[in-house]
Amino acid sequence: MSISAARQPGSPLFAGRRAPAGISPDPVRVNYTGLDFDAAMEWVRARSEGGADGIFGPGSAMWMVMREPAVEANLLAPLTILHLSHPGAGGDRDWVRRTLEDIRQILFSGMDGAAAAARRVREQGGGTVRLKWLLSALTVVSVRQFEKGARRFRGNELARYYEDIKKLGVAIGIPYQEWPAFWSGLLDGFLGAIENEALETSEAARELVHSLMKRGPTPLGFLPGEILKMYGVRWDLAARLRFEMAVLAGRMSGFRASLTTP
Repeated sequence: MSISAARQPGSPLFAGRRAPAGISPDPVRVNYTGLDFDAAMEWVRARSEGGADGIFGPGSAMWMVMREPAVEANLLAPLTILHLSHPGAGGDRDWVRRTLEDIRQILFSGMDGAAAAARRVREQGGGTVRLKWLLSALTVVSVRQFEKGARRFRGNELARYYEDIKKLGVAIGIPYQEWPAFWSGLLDGFLGAIENEALETSEAARELVHSLMKRGPTPLGFLPGEILKMYGVRWDLAARLRFEMAVLAGRMSGFRASLTTP
């Protein structure tokens, strides 16, 4: 399926992106413009819903998505490929791994641990563009993984998850107002970057893609089809069926077999 087709309502590629918004931008939140770490964390703490569990907590949409086994097991490899394919993001795959580890600490640690991890993400460098591309990729891929590996989003869950993503962005240095107001805007911008050839193939990503191909159709199948095409992956009906069967097997096993380091 083409990226253009994926934009159509009801498309199975990134199904659920048109779920009811449910949450309107908070004008107080939109006023946050600073990148100062202490000010950002004060902003985040004031909007924390996790209490002793940190910024988010068990009742958050963030925990619901990021603790889903299909997401936990398959997130690193697609993010690494997307990062290596972005000409403005740099080619350091270890940076993706370290940053993702710190993001997990932000999500699942108490407030002090989350703040320490957020500071590390900022100190590792890369700037707003690099971090925003990674977090955008994380959002799009994790939505796909949750819907394939668990279930469709219900009610305003997707809108709540996107709000949590923007809250995470503030913690690591991305101002709230730099994000599109709603999930559909983020997805259109992300897919538009791919469709408009803003990405480039890289040898490191190509090696990773072909290494993963030897292991099976996951986690490559969670990438947009245009990315697979860029790297010469034949994603025909037979390949898609193998992916669907692998996802089904993963759901039955809790995706334990997919926990691999790219």
